[in-house]
Amino acid sequence: MFIASSLLYFTGGLVMLWSPNVYVLLLVRFVDGFGVSVVVSLVPNDFSKMSPPEIHGSLNTLPWFFGGMFPS
Repeated sequence: MFIASSLLYFTGGLVMLWSPNVYVLLLVRFVDGFGVSVVVSLVPNDFSKMSPPEIHGSLNTLPWFFGGMFPS
């Protein structure tokens, strides 16, 4: 998932750089946002699984509070 989302993010950035019109730019912004949101969701979970048990829960919870990403 990390590789797939980073490929979306990278190719989205390249296409945004050379987008021929505003419609392609808007479409690629959507794809780029999807890649970024997948990474933002995966990284705290991955960090918390690698952490010691004492801070496992806080590493998974704190990004939701400090990042403004409250689940709806």
